[in-house]
Amino acid sequence: MRLFIAILFEDGVLDELQAAQRRLLGFAASQRLARRENLHLTLAFLGEQPPSRAAAARRVLEGLEFSALELEISGAGRFRRDGGELWWAGIARNAALAALQSELSARLRAAGFALEEREFRPHLTLARQVVCRRPPEGEALLPRPIRTRAGAVSLMESRREGGALVYRELFRREARADKEEKA
Repeated sequence: MRLFIAILFEDGVLDELQAAQRRLLGFAASQRLARRENLHLTLAFLGEQPPSRAAAARRVLEGLEFSALELEISGAGRFRRDGGELWWAGIARNAALAALQSELSARLRAAGFALEEREFRPHLTLARQVVCRRPPEGEALLPRPIRTRAGAVSLMESRREGGALVYRELFRREARADKEEKA
């Protein structure tokens, strides 16, 4: 099974991300938009794993303590790829998110998972294989920041069903309740 750990978003955020995708369509000669239900922020990619490793990843998440994160989705960019570019929405610099991702990665490595050794660049993939007639500039895709609160981290499975990429949540670890939230 192909596994990853991600932050999922509520409907209002997904609506705004889909609006950014629609704006991208005005610039693209061709593209493959990410499906609404697949829009997420990857914290760790675990790759192909035997089913028993899903239980190990779940145990890592069960031991993870974190507070809800205040995130700002802002700006857009692209990664150049053969066969078209990957366009993404960015996450503003966030020390709490970076610390969570770093701790999660350390715990996963300690549990025997081999993770990529590249810098964490938080982003949400909007579209793949994009060929632009002209690239969008400035704030053309995201004219204003999207602010959201992320209160959980999810273990996800990625698979193909009927030719479509489908993500299924296997386990969700909720953020700890802060003292102010308990009152």
